This record gives sequence, C-alpha cells and structure tokens, in this order.
Amino acid sequence: PDGGVPGDSPPYVMVGGFLFPEAAPGRGPEPARALKAFVERRGDARPLVYVGFGSMPVSGKAVVALAAGLCDALACRVVVVSGWSDAAAAAADEADRLAEGSLLVVDSAPHGWLFPRCSAIVHHCGVGTMAAALRAGVPQVPCPLMLDQPHNAALCVRLGVAPAAPLWTERLTAAEVAVPLRAILAEKGSGPLCDAARSARAVVEAESADVAARFASTVEQAATSGAAEERGAAGKH
Repeated sequence: PDGGVPGDSPPYVMVGGFLFPEAAPGRGPEPARALKAFVERRGDARPLVYVGFGSMPVSGKAVVALAAGLCDALACRVVVVSGWSDAAAAAADEADRLAEGSLLVVDSAPHGWLFPRCSAIVHHCGVGTMAAALRAGVPQVPCPLMLDQPHNAALCVRLGVAPAAPLWTERLTAAEVAVPLRAILAEKGSGPLCDAARSARAVVEAESADVAARFASTVEQAATSGAAEERGAAGKH
C-alpha cells in the first residue's frame, strides 16, 4: 500500500507491478459459451458474485454449499470456479438453483474477462487471484487458507477493497461470508469499498504497465554488464 521499495533492498533489486497475460482487463481468452451466456443473461438484474479457491485443497461440496447459501441469503447469482476442488461433481446437489439460473459451476474461467463483470469476488487470496481482482477494480471478500494468503487478505482489508477477511474452513458458513458481501452489494457500485477498488485498479494498472519490458531490459543490461566485466577480467591475464 505504501508503493515503495523496502529501504534495505540492494541497489540491483527491481520491484515492478504484477505480470498479467492479458493486455488489459476484460480482454484475453474468450470464456466458454455456457459461462458467457450465464454472465450476460438478459433480464436478470441480480448482482453477480464469483466464488473460487484456485488450487487450494478445499471440499467442492463445501464450496457449492457456500455458494448456494449466498444465492439464498443475498438474492444474487454466483459463478463457482472449481479449480482443483470437486465442485463440479458436487453441483448435482443444487439442480434447482442451476436450473433457475442462480448458480453456475465451471472448471475454469479467464479472470481477466470474468472479474470486471462481477459485483464482488470471494476467493482464497492467492497472489495471482488477488492481483486479478485488484486489476478488475471490484471489491473482494478474501477467505485465506495458508501461506501468504492471510497476509494478502489483510492487505486487501488495509487497502479498503475488502470489508473483512474470514478464514476459510469447511465450517465457514454462507451467513458469515454474507456479512461482508452484503456490505459490498449494498453499495451498488458506488461507495467506499467500490471507490477503493477503483483506486487500487488505477495503481495496479500504473505499476504493471510495461513491467515485462522493464524486467527484460533490466536482465539484458545485467547480462551485458556481466559479459563486459568477464572480458575485462580475461584481458588482464
């Protein structure tokens, strides 16, 4: 959040923004037909919420139950991205919600396309998903599990893009997640959380602009400098 390089970093260390595969939010790989149809469904004004836990070893049944509970508690539609869970298989228990267009479960989805079209993003707060959510400019409900995720989730709260970061366990209920999610949806796109998300998007876009080219240039300069030093050392012998 401070936007600076740690003061004790060596002078040769370069810190850049996130690296994204897409040139801009909303661009990149086209989504599967079923996902596109669900997201762009006409005549349905309910807010769209993403739920996904990436490569985390979570129970698909618990994830689908959470998503179904959010549909009921908040009158929203939910896209569940299974990731490494077995959520796709567990979705059979929610045939009614699938049929009425409240719930969709897919194996994967292009975050760059999907996230900007959502009203809120519920996720495990791995750095890649967090980066995509920040770039989308959409408020989040991080539910971290392990490793760097609690730190990332706390950062999102500190930035003001997340009202809270409930720790994921299979006992986490839809009612618990609905509390911060309701705060996001209540803003209807305009409020402190949404404003903070848009501000974070601007920072991420600026920090990530041309970052791949800058990294490549730094590596090339280091390689050229190293080769010149080797030639100079060889000439002294």
